[in-house]
Amino acid sequence: MNYNEKQQIDNLKEKVKQATFYSKFLKKEQEIIDNKISIARIEVSRLIERRFSLPNMIENTRKDLEYYTSQIHTAMIEFNKHDEAECLRNKITKLQAKLSIMEDDWQMAQ
Repeated sequence: MNYNEKQQIDNLKEKVKQATFYSKFLKKEQEIIDNKISIARIEVSRLIERRFSLPNMIENTRKDLEYYTSQIHTAMIEFNKHDEAECLRNKITKLQAKLSIMEDDWQMAQ
């Protein structure tokens, strides 16, 4: 075997080595991309699920607000129970905050 043939064989070995390394690198990159795609699919599923469940959650919270508002009215006027009225006022404040957050989420999901 002459020098040129040996040089060509060495060059081919180096190219095979580089190709093997690059192949492993691309395989790792593909795994990373596949993981990111899986995560994105999960996030999209969650967003879709949340988008369709938020209107019901908002409506239920509104109903709760109406109920507690009527309970306050009853407690204050008919029974004059200030402690109960204050407790219900606190529940209404919390529900209004919750409703506001859900409505913001709904707007962002649109």
